[in-house]
Amino acid sequence: MGESIRLLIVDDHDQVRRELAARLSRRLNLQVVGQASQAEEAMRLTAELQPDVILLDSQMSQGLAICRKIVEKHPAARILVLGSFADEGERQAAYAAGAAGYMPKDIPSGELMRGIEALHAGS
Repeated sequence: MGESIRLLIVDDHDQVRRELAARLSRRLNLQVVGQASQAEEAMRLTAELQPDVILLDSQMSQGLAICRKIVEKHPAARILVLGSFADEGERQAAYAAGAAGYMPKDIPSGELMRGIEALHAGS
Protein backbone atom coordinates (compact mmCIF):
# COMPACT_ATOMS: atom_id res chain seq x y z
CA MET A 1 0.00 0.00 0.00
CA GLY A 2 3.06 2.28 -0.09
CA GLU A 3 4.12 4.62 2.70
CA SER A 4 2.61 4.26 6.12
CA ILE A 5 0.14 6.85 7.40
CA ARG A 6 1.71 9.05 10.09
CA LEU A 7 -0.74 9.47 12.97
CA LEU A 8 -0.82 11.83 15.96
CA ILE A 9 -3.20 10.93 18.82
CA VAL A 10 -4.54 13.83 20.93
CA ASP A 11 -6.51 12.84 24.03
CA ASP A 12 -6.25 14.01 27.63
CA HIS A 13 -6.81 10.51 29.05
CA ASP A 14 -3.54 8.55 29.17
CA GLN A 15 -5.24 5.15 29.11
CA VAL A 16 -7.37 6.05 26.06
CA ARG A 17 -4.31 7.33 24.19
CA ARG A 18 -2.34 4.19 25.01
CA GLU A 19 -5.23 1.91 23.97
CA LEU A 20 -5.72 3.75 20.67
CA ALA A 21 -1.98 3.64 19.98
CA ALA A 22 -1.85 -0.09 20.78
CA ARG A 23 -4.91 -0.85 18.62
CA LEU A 24 -3.64 1.12 15.66
CA SER A 25 0.08 0.31 15.88
CA ARG A 26 -0.70 -3.27 14.82
CA ARG A 27 -1.66 -1.97 11.38
CA LEU A 28 1.14 -2.34 8.82
CA ASN A 29 0.23 0.82 6.95
CA LEU A 30 0.06 3.08 10.01
CA GLN A 31 2.69 4.59 12.29
CA VAL A 32 1.73 6.38 15.52
CA VAL A 33 4.34 9.17 15.44
CA GLY A 34 3.21 10.99 18.59
CA GLN A 35 0.73 11.41 21.40
CA ALA A 36 -0.42 14.62 23.08
CA SER A 37 -2.54 15.29 26.15
CA GLN A 38 -2.82 19.10 25.99
CA ALA A 39 -3.45 21.82 23.41
CA GLU A 40 0.08 23.26 23.47
CA GLU A 41 1.62 19.81 23.10
CA ALA A 42 -0.73 19.01 20.19
CA MET A 43 0.25 22.23 18.41
CA ARG A 44 3.98 21.62 18.96
CA LEU A 45 3.84 17.98 17.83
CA THR A 46 1.77 18.85 14.76
CA ALA A 47 4.44 21.36 13.71
CA GLU A 48 7.36 19.05 14.55
CA LEU A 49 6.03 15.73 13.29
CA GLN A 50 3.73 16.84 10.45
CA PRO A 51 1.40 13.85 10.82
CA ASP A 52 -0.81 12.80 7.92
CA VAL A 53 -3.83 12.36 10.20
CA ILE A 54 -4.58 13.63 13.71
CA LEU A 55 -7.02 11.76 15.96
CA LEU A 56 -8.53 14.32 18.34
CA ASP A 57 -10.82 13.68 21.31
CA SER A 58 -13.75 16.11 21.16
CA GLN A 59 -14.39 15.74 24.89
CA MET A 60 -10.99 16.92 26.09
CA SER A 61 -10.62 20.43 27.42
CA GLN A 62 -10.71 22.82 24.43
CA GLY A 63 -11.03 19.88 22.02
CA LEU A 64 -12.71 21.70 19.16
CA ALA A 65 -10.74 24.90 19.85
CA ILE A 66 -7.56 22.84 19.39
CA CYS A 67 -8.98 21.57 16.10
CA ARG A 68 -9.61 25.14 14.94
CA LYS A 69 -6.08 26.28 15.95
CA ILE A 70 -4.36 23.36 14.23
CA VAL A 71 -6.29 23.94 11.00
CA GLU A 72 -5.50 27.68 11.10
CA LYS A 73 -1.74 27.07 11.45
CA HIS A 74 -1.57 23.86 9.41
CA PRO A 75 -4.29 24.01 6.70
CA ALA A 76 -3.23 20.66 5.24
CA ALA A 77 -3.87 18.89 8.58
CA ARG A 78 -6.44 16.10 8.29
CA ILE A 79 -8.18 15.88 11.66
CA LEU A 80 -10.47 13.01 12.61
CA VAL A 81 -12.48 14.00 15.68
CA LEU A 82 -13.45 11.15 17.98
CA GLY A 83 -16.61 11.85 19.96
CA SER A 84 -18.02 10.01 22.92
CA PHE A 85 -21.40 9.63 21.27
CA ALA A 86 -22.81 9.68 17.77
CA ASP A 87 -24.12 13.18 18.53
CA GLU A 88 -25.24 15.15 15.46
CA GLY A 89 -24.66 18.53 17.14
CA GLU A 90 -21.13 17.54 18.13
CA ARG A 91 -20.50 16.19 14.63
CA GLN A 92 -21.58 19.49 13.07
CA ALA A 93 -19.46 21.47 15.57
CA ALA A 94 -16.43 19.31 14.69
CA TYR A 95 -16.83 20.01 10.98
CA ALA A 96 -17.37 23.71 11.70
CA ALA A 97 -14.07 23.69 13.64
CA GLY A 98 -12.27 22.34 10.56
CA ALA A 99 -12.30 18.60 11.17
CA ALA A 100 -12.08 16.45 8.06
CA GLY A 101 -14.00 13.63 9.72
CA TYR A 102 -15.94 12.58 12.82
CA MET A 103 -16.43 9.12 14.36
CA PRO A 104 -17.62 7.79 17.72
CA LYS A 105 -14.69 6.93 20.00
CA ASP A 106 -15.95 3.38 20.60
CA ILE A 107 -15.92 2.49 16.90
CA PRO A 108 -14.36 -0.91 16.05
CA SER A 109 -10.69 -0.76 15.00
CA GLY A 110 -11.39 -1.83 11.42
CA GLU A 111 -13.90 0.98 10.85
CA LEU A 112 -11.60 3.50 12.54
CA MET A 113 -8.75 2.39 10.26
CA ARG A 114 -10.98 2.78 7.18
CA GLY A 115 -11.83 6.31 8.36
CA ILE A 116 -8.14 7.16 8.83
CA GLU A 117 -7.29 5.74 5.39
CA ALA A 118 -10.13 7.69 3.76
CA LEU A 119 -8.95 10.96 5.32
CA HIS A 120 -5.38 10.23 4.29
CA ALA A 121 -6.59 9.62 0.75
CA GLY A 122 -8.34 12.99 0.80
CA SER A 123 -11.97 11.96 1.16
